[in-house]
Amino acid sequence: MSKIMKDKSRLGLIIQREYMSIVGRKSFIVMTILIPLLSVACMGLPLLLSTINSGDQQTVGIIDESHNYVKAITDNEDYRFEDITPVGSAGMKEFFEKTENMYAVVVIPADVDSTLKMATYSDKSIKSSLLRHVESCMAKAVSDTRVK
Repeated sequence: MSKIMKDKSRLGLIIQREYMSIVGRKSFIVMTILIPLLSVACMGLPLLLSTINSGDQQTVGIIDESHNYVKAITDNEDYRFEDITPVGSAGMKEFFEKTENMYAVVVIPADVDSTLKMATYSDKSIKSSLLRHVESCMAKAVSDTRVK
C-alpha cells in the first residue's frame, strides 16, 4: 500500500474515533433530544397559558365620567360589563373592596374624546383580552362620535 492510502486510512480511523467519543456519550444523546423539547416547551407554554380560559364570565365595572360611552362597551363571552358610574372615581376603591365578584373597573374620563386614554384598575393582573376588547369598543365609539 502506498503512503497516501495509509494516511487516509489513519485519518479515517482518527475521525471515526473522535466522532464516536463525542456522539457515543449519553449526554450528547440526551441533549440532542432534550434541547428541542425544551425549546418547544419554552415557546408553547406561554401560548398555552394565554389560551386557557377560566370558563366563567367575569364582571367588570364601568365608571363613565363623560356619560356617553357606557353603552359602547358590550358584553362578550369572557366579560360582563356593569355601569357603576354613580359610584364615581372617588368612591371606586371602597366599592371595589366591598364587591367580591368584581374583576376590574374601567374608568372612562370626561376628556376621553380628546385624549383617548382610559384607566383600568384591578387587584389581580389584568388580562390583555380585557384591554383589547375595551380598546376596540371605545375606538369604534369615539370614531363614530367624531364622525357625527
